[in-house]
Amino acid sequence: MSAPALEIRVLPPCEILIVEDEPMTAMLLSKEVKARGHEVRGPFRDPVKACDAIREHEPDAALLDVSLENGANSETVARLLNDSGIPFAFVTGYGPETAGIVRCYPDSLVIPKPVSEETLAMILHELLPPKAAAIGC
Repeated sequence: MSAPALEIRVLPPCEILIVEDEPMTAMLLSKEVKARGHEVRGPFRDPVKACDAIREHEPDAALLDVSLENGANSETVARLLNDSGIPFAFVTGYGPETAGIVRCYPDSLVIPKPVSEETLAMILHELLPPKAAAIGC
């Protein structure tokens, strides 16, 4: 009698939304997220476009720059993600005490810029569901 075949399920990569207005930082974050086998949504420079993308299809997690160009910030994006139960982390050059938006989400992770590969790997591990993080999602 032969043993039953073992079913192996391959989960799709996780989708990480990136909101970042600085082109070099956006490129580096995207590169590192992709290097870990994930898909990138964005990067978005405009919080309205980021919110539209979230409403269209919810990501698994998000990385948000606090201060965006033209005086905008990622507050509306953070609120939508929070209301939708989507985990996110702030990526900022400001300390938590100087960024008012960060204080509104005390449970959110704050990553100082520049972001190292090791820090990004740790943050993604924290943001993603345990099963996904365990298999490298």
